[in-house]
Amino acid sequence: MAWVPAQKVETRGRVNILEIERPNADPVGIVEEIFYRMFFFLFHNAEAKKYCGFSNISFFCNEEGLPGWYLWLEEKKGAFRLDLINGDTAPQKNQNSAESSMPELAVQGQFAIRYYPSEEEECFDTYSYFEKLIRFSPLFDTTGTPTFEGRDKIPESHFVVGHINVRTDLSKNILELEGVAPEQWEDFRVDGLYLKAPDQKDYEAVVPGGRDRNVPGWVLSSFLFDKILMGFCFSFNVSPLAVSLSSENGFNFYIDKENRAEKIENPDSKQFHLTCGFNLKGEDSTLREDRDLKIYAQNTHRRMDLNRSDVVGLWQQPEDIDNPWINPDWWKIKEMKFRQDDSDVCYHDH
Repeated sequence: MAWVPAQKVETRGRVNILEIERPNADPVGIVEEIFYRMFFFLFHNAEAKKYCGFSNISFFCNEEGLPGWYLWLEEKKGAFRLDLINGDTAPQKNQNSAESSMPELAVQGQFAIRYYPSEEEECFDTYSYFEKLIRFSPLFDTTGTPTFEGRDKIPESHFVVGHINVRTDLSKNILELEGVAPEQWEDFRVDGLYLKAPDQKDYEAVVPGGRDRNVPGWVLSSFLFDKILMGFCFSFNVSPLAVSLSSENGFNFYIDKENRAEKIENPDSKQFHLTCGFNLKGEDSTLREDRDLKIYAQNTHRRMDLNRSDVVGLWQQPEDIDNPWINPDWWKIKEMKFRQDDSDVCYHDH
């Protein structure tokens, strides 16, 4: 497949979220266009794109018409795939007076994060037998991503390492992004897994009850999530209102010989939630006062309590950071100066 240049576009300043208008509160359209604007502006600034760690991008729509992107990053030999799997508008709730200045985040969407590893990466061996076989099959091309035909033939559960939840209000005052992934994504084969060897004899790939998959979901997902947060902070010229990190019990999947999977909670493992809120309207927003920032932080804490999550930490300033998963550049990048150029953006022609 060939790499082709995208159309050159003149960009003036950072993205204005107020320009994003979608009739009838179409949640899929709202979420798609917010991400499209971020990627569009970021990939038309070569210096900013490089600083955020991206190299190339390719947009696609799946068979249901939902949008997605393939993403290649400088520090990874494999490729990420980010696709929107659902969007919805939650019912409006009555807010009490203490929360009246905070818009309700009624528009919601969820992206699946997939990572297609290179066979040269250490994490390649942590994928399931079927994933590794598919990765070497004609369903993939030379870019390390599925072909057009292969994309819809690969089972939806394959190569998933985490999710990104998106929440915003109908007027797009606030954007909240949440990266969610298990520390380890583990699959066990209840009846074992038997494959045909070249001599047509059955080969026991996984013993009954054995583990078939042990992918480092959080390490891979948080790597991409960090870069996406950097892109949003740069493109929309914003810094986080607050960033929270929480954990809950993880899970394992137990798969039988019919490939039916049962998800069972595992108290010995963790699933992490990293949530970042942005004020998209900048200086025109009502969210400028310390009181409103405190309300946002309180609401975030309340939500974590309702979800029975273990709070790891909540940060509102880069000086307070004492956790390796929280990047001070999320606050700092909007002040950085990157040379605007007219270089072509490379998209893969799928």
